[in-house]
Amino acid sequence: PRALITPHSAGGYNHMQVTLDNIAALFLDNLNRWLSGQPLRSRMK
Repeated sequence: PRALITPHSAGGYNHMQVTLDNIAALFLDNLNRWLSGQPLRSRMK
């Protein structure tokens, strides 16, 4: 309930559309996983 979840995506990716697409795809996949109770991808402990 008190977690702030953010991607580690610093570094100026404005020129790399494929990177932005990958970040968005990972976020959407993890959102669906979280909503269905599945483990998240690329989770940091």
